[in-house]
Amino acid sequence: PLKNNYVNRSVFPDMNPRGYRIVAFQHSPNYETTACIIEFHPDTAYLNRNAALKNYKLQGEEFEDYKNIVSSQDACGYGFVWDTWGNLKGAFYGKNGLFERIYDHNMKLTHSNSR
Repeated sequence: PLKNNYVNRSVFPDMNPRGYRIVAFQHSPNYETTACIIEFHPDTAYLNRNAALKNYKLQGEEFEDYKNIVSSQDACGYGFVWDTWGNLKGAFYGKNGLFERIYDHNMKLTHSNSR
């Protein structure tokens, strides 16, 4: 996670407000690489379960252990993708490391695997 770049807000009613931001790189179809910021809010149940399994205690505004608790293979939670100018490009909800719901830059649902 980006140092001192935590977030504490909810956009969806069931969203854990506690999250963090990371820098990521995207590749376009013509092989151009651009940087983006991904803001991730792990589900509370997932976060607590993995923290207990890995013997971490999350308290206060400390987010440094998130990178050791959250793994891409089984991640559950909301993600928001921002360009480097601060414009929202899209959002998603992932469950067990897979995209379950995908939203566009207007937060309209574009794809869902939900029942």
